[in-house]
Amino acid sequence: MSFLVPLVSSVVAPAVELILVDFHSSSTTFPTFVLSIFVLGFAVGPLLLPPLSELYGRVIVYNATNVLFVVFTILCAVSHNEAMLLGFRFLSGFAGVATISIGPASIADIMPREKRGKAVSLWAVGTVIGPMVGPIIGGYVAEVLGWRWIFWIISIIAGLVTVVALTILRETYPPVLLERKASRLRKETGNANYRSRLASDLGLQELVIRSIMRPSKMLLLCPIVTASCVYISVQTYLIDAFGHHSASVNGANAALRGLAGALIPLSGLDLYKTLGLGWGNSLLAFIALALAPLLWILAVYGEKIRKTDLFKLKL
Repeated sequence: MSFLVPLVSSVVAPAVELILVDFHSSSTTFPTFVLSIFVLGFAVGPLLLPPLSELYGRVIVYNATNVLFVVFTILCAVSHNEAMLLGFRFLSGFAGVATISIGPASIADIMPREKRGKAVSLWAVGTVIGPMVGPIIGGYVAEVLGWRWIFWIISIIAGLVTVVALTILRETYPPVLLERKASRLRKETGNANYRSRLASDLGLQELVIRSIMRPSKMLLLCPIVTASCVYISVQTYLIDAFGHHSASVNGANAALRGLAGALIPLSGLDLYKTLGLGWGNSLLAFIALALAPLLWILAVYGEKIRKTDLFKLKL
């Protein structure tokens, strides 16, 4: 799914003209927005889904969002106007981003720290290759079968993956596993004193609110997270640094990445129209160059910054 969902972000690009003809539209914003709105779902989903995985476990979030992704992709295939297609593209991006935003956290659950780098690198290959091969597949399918079959084929493959996931996935998040064990012992022994050592002292309502707010707080109030997310897929560093909140911190990363991916292309045409290809690309390169020292700063001063009282958050 972590390969398939990013693929869907770009797979429709070669078919935009066919969609406009089918909908009898001459919109100038639709070609860009039909791509960006899916990635906008990438920005919204990580603010909600990773915290839910830290409340109720990874597996239930994976399975629920996988099913929803299939449903919304099918609804994209049967859309009969621009608004309907855009709406379900956003919802499919919102649901599909769960595997991307929670994936590194699952790796952190089951892999020792010294092996996480390799594991996350292997996992990340799919998220990088997906958007690259998407237009190739989409162009061929649209030309041979029509643009709707792009979504039908994606939904069939995603459906098969979802069935496999429903069959084989098991919970990996330690606080949820320990709480289930404590609950079972309370029920079996009648002793209400059995309690998970990782359980929170907060009430359910406060716990839910704090969990849902956690990615936004990390992104806006923790400079380590903000700097890392602004510069650059840094999952390994973040999941090592933030332990049991690895899903939330990766959600913050995915949210900012999705927001940038959705909004920057909307201004891309104006950028190149104003500056030309040469200076337009140079401007982006200069911004990347200015941010390059961030990785060195994190390597040298990261721990000291994280331990500064000013930046300590109640997560």
